[in-house]
Amino acid sequence: MTVPIDSPPEVGTSTRLFPKGHLKIFLGASPGVGKTFAMLQAAAERRSEGVDVVVGLVETHKRKETEIQLANLEVLPRKSITYKGRTFSELDLDGVLTRAPQLVLIDECAHSNIPGSRHPKRYNDIAEILEQGINVYTTVNIQHFDSLKDIVEQMTHVTIRETIPDSFIQSADEIQLIDLPPNDLLQRLADGKVYVPEQAKSAVEHFFTRSNLLTLRELALRQTATVADEKTVQYRQQHGIKGQPVSDKVMVCVGANSSNDHLIRVARRIAERLHIKWTAVTVETSDDEDRSLIAHQQLSRTLHLAEELGAEVVLLDGTDVADTLVQYALTNNVTDMIVGQSPLSKPWQKIPLIGSLFGPKSVAEKILSYHPSLTLRVIPTEENEPRQAPSTRPKPFFMLILPYGFSLMITLGMLFAAGEISKHSKITDISTFFFLSILWVSIKFGLKPALLATITGSLVYDYIYIEPKYSLGINNLEGWIVFFSFIFAALVISNLAIHSRNVLSTSQSRLRQIRFFSDFSNELTRYARKDPILAHLCKELHRFLNISVIAFWEIHDNLTPAFQSPKTKHLHLTEVDASAIQWALAHKNRSGKSTENFSDAAYLYLPIKAGKNSLGVIGIRALKNPLTIDDLRIVQTLVDQSALAIDRLNFLNKQPVNKD
Repeated sequence: MTVPIDSPPEVGTSTRLFPKGHLKIFLGASPGVGKTFAMLQAAAERRSEGVDVVVGLVETHKRKETEIQLANLEVLPRKSITYKGRTFSELDLDGVLTRAPQLVLIDECAHSNIPGSRHPKRYNDIAEILEQGINVYTTVNIQHFDSLKDIVEQMTHVTIRETIPDSFIQSADEIQLIDLPPNDLLQRLADGKVYVPEQAKSAVEHFFTRSNLLTLRELALRQTATVADEKTVQYRQQHGIKGQPVSDKVMVCVGANSSNDHLIRVARRIAERLHIKWTAVTVETSDDEDRSLIAHQQLSRTLHLAEELGAEVVLLDGTDVADTLVQYALTNNVTDMIVGQSPLSKPWQKIPLIGSLFGPKSVAEKILSYHPSLTLRVIPTEENEPRQAPSTRPKPFFMLILPYGFSLMITLGMLFAAGEISKHSKITDISTFFFLSILWVSIKFGLKPALLATITGSLVYDYIYIEPKYSLGINNLEGWIVFFSFIFAALVISNLAIHSRNVLSTSQSRLRQIRFFSDFSNELTRYARKDPILAHLCKELHRFLNISVIAFWEIHDNLTPAFQSPKTKHLHLTEVDASAIQWALAHKNRSGKSTENFSDAAYLYLPIKAGKNSLGVIGIRALKNPLTIDDLRIVQTLVDQSALAIDRLNFLNKQPVNKD
C-alpha cells in the first residue's frame, strides 16, 4: 500500500538563485518492505517521461529485483574515503553537483558518513543538493525519526544509533509510505529476499520479531497520518482558511540530565498532535556555576536536539527555577508545561512526614503551588546528572572538606568569643553572635556548610549556655522551645542569606553583560571604516570569553585571516576550514566545529550577515573550557551588532555627497 502526501504549493515567489529542489521520501516501517525498489520504479517512470535521472547512491543488499531495476539507470561513481586504514565508499556530493541532473536517487538518508566527509550525515548532503535546485528521491525507516527514537527503543528493546531530525521530514514535498504486512515481510526474510540466510536468521531472532514489526508498522501509519494533518494545517494557514487556533504553546523545562532528551521528544509529540508551537526552556541560576563541563555539554546537546525538532529555545536567568518558569509561562501564552521528576533516591525521602518536612520540594510541586490552573505534565525521569570526565583531575579531599572546617571554626569561635565577652561586659544575648556567624558562613560557603554549622553550633550553644549547663539534656518545655526556635531561626537566616547571595550573583552577572554590550555598541559608533569594527569584535570576544577568534572578509588561498584575536598562535587551518568558511558565506549559516557542516574544522564559523547579504565570517574556538549555550548567545549578539554597524557604514558610503 502506498500513501502519497503532497505538500500544498508554496506561497509567493522565491528570491533564491536556484529554486529549491523537490524532496520525496519513501518511508517504510522496517528494512525489507520495498522502499528502494519503489523508489527505483518511480525513477524509471520519470525517466520514461524524459526527466534526467541519475543514481547518486543506492544499496541493493544483493537483492536481485533491486539490481535489475538499477541496471536501467545511470549510476554515478562513489567517493572513496580512507579511515583508520580501511577504504569506504560514500556519496560523491561534488560529483552530483557537477553532474546537476534533474533528479537524483539517494538511498538511506539517515546514514552516518565516514569521518572526513563534508557532512556528518547523508541527509545533510541531500539538503545541500536541494539547495542547488536538484530534485531528490530518498528512503528512510520509521525507527530513524528523532522524535520517535525513545518510543522505538522502549518497545523493541533495540538501540537506534542513526537518526534524522523531524524538521528534515517536514521539509519533504512528498512522503510515500511503503507498507507491507508483517507476515509478508517475514516470508520475504524466509525466502532470502531481504538478507542472506545467515543474516536473515539473526534478524528474525532480534529485530524482525512479529511484535516489533507490528509496533513499527503502527508507528509508520500513525506518523504518515500526522504529517498529512500537518500539511493540511500549513495549507490552511498559507491560504487564510480558518481552522483550529494556534496561539497556544507547549513549554518543556530541561536541565543538564541526559534523560531530558526524552522530555524533548515527548514535548515534540504533544505539540505535533495539538498542532501548536512549543518551546524548550532552561533556567540558569547561580548554583549552575559549579556545574561540570560534561553537564554543560549535555545541556547544549539537549537544546540542540530541541532546535532540530522544531522548538524555540529560550534561556532564562533566575534564583527560583519554578517561579521563573511560571512567570515566563504567564507572559507567553503557555497552556501546557512539561517537567521531569526523578524518583526519590534517598530512603528518608520516602517517609511521608520526614520527606515532606525536610525533603526539598520538587520543581513540579512548586509550579503547582505558584500557578494551580496551569496544565502540568510530569514525566518520570532518571536522576543521571552527567559526571565530570574521568580525565579531569578530582579535587583533593582536604579541599572538599575545607569549607566545612572553616564553617565550624568560625561558628564555634564566635560562640566561645561571645561567652568570654559576656563575662567582662553587660552583653548577655549570646545568640546574636551565633546568628551573625551563620549569616557569614551562608554567604561565604553556601547551604551545606551552613547546615553543618547550624546543627553543631546549636548543640554547643545548648551544652554551654542552656540550663542545665554542660549537658545536652533539657529538663523543661521552655528549654525545648528555646532550642528548636534557635535552630529554626538559624535555618531561616541561612536560607535568606543564600537566597540574597544568589540574587546578587545573578544581578551582577546580568549587569556585567549589559555593561559589556553597552560599551561594545558605543565603541562601534566611533569607527568610520569596517576594518576597525572587525578588529574590535575579535579583541572584545577574546577578552570577555577567553576564546580564540579569527575573521575573514572573504576566503583566500593562503587562508590568512583579515584579523585575529591576541594570543591566537600557531594557526593551522586546513581545506576543511576553507570549505567551512565558503559554506558559511554562501549559505549564511553556521558551519565548522560542533555543527552538521564540516564538523572536522578547527573553528566554529559564524557568518556576519545583514539582511540577505553575507559581509564576512568569524571563527571562534575555546581555549580552555568548552563554549556554553550562553557563550554562543553572547557571540551571536556581538556578531549581529557588528554586522549592523558595518551595514550602516556601507549604506552611508553609498549616499550622494551634498556639495552645497
